Amino acid sequence: MTGNALVTADSEGPVRGITLQRREGHNALSLALQSATAGAIRAAGEDEGVACVVLRGADPALCVVASERARFGDTNARIGSTPAAGMSVLAGGRDGDR
Repeated sequence: MTGNALVTADSEGPVRGITLQRREGHNALSLALQSATAGAIRAAGEDEGVACVVLRGADPALCVVASERARFGDTNARIGSTPAAGMSVLAGGRDGDR
């Protein structure tokens, strides 16, 4: 197992497991955790022996929002911008509208 305090990684054959270790925040993505996760994913992408990456969160939870207090789209609405790429664009409509 390798990694830093925020992210650990282990491999079993061609599968790289990346585990978020921010237990106190239920693994919500702080800037530091985002950076550490991106670095671990980048390292897996550069390893020719890795065919699959499994992202998981250490107990008690894997949280998929950037902040426990955030509401989706509140930043875009507050600054008056319209997202042009990424998940913000896809999530704006109802399921099946894509």
